[in-house]
Amino acid sequence: MQAHHIVTRGNDSVVRKGGLKTIQIMTERRQGNKKMTKLSGLETFLVDPEALASELQKKFACSTTVAELPGKKGLEVLVQGGVIENLAKHLIEQCGIPKRYIEVLDKTRR
Repeated sequence: MQAHHIVTRGNDSVVRKGGLKTIQIMTERRQGNKKMTKLSGLETFLVDPEALASELQKKFACSTTVAELPGKKGLEVLVQGGVIENLAKHLIEQCGIPKRYIEVLDKTRR
C-alpha cells in the first residue's frame, strides 16, 4: 500500500500520493540591508498564491510578487521585508495550516 494524503479546503478535496510536503518560508538579504521573504509550497494546501499575495500586500503594507519556482512546477510568493514571524502566524491563524507543516529559515541572521 502506498502512502497518500487528503487535503481539504472548503468544498475542495484532493487526494495525492506520497507524504505531505511542508511550506517553506525563507528570508534573505538583497541589495545591501534589504530583506526579501520567499514563501513556497502553497499548492500542497490548496492555497491560491495570487490571492494570498494580494492579502499579504494589504496586511503588511508591502510589495508582493508571485513568480514561478525555478526548475519546478509551482509558484512562490515574494514579500518585501523581513516579515517571517508574522507570515508564519498568518498562515496558521488565517489559512488554517498546522504549525508542523511550516518550515522557517532565516538566512539574514548570522
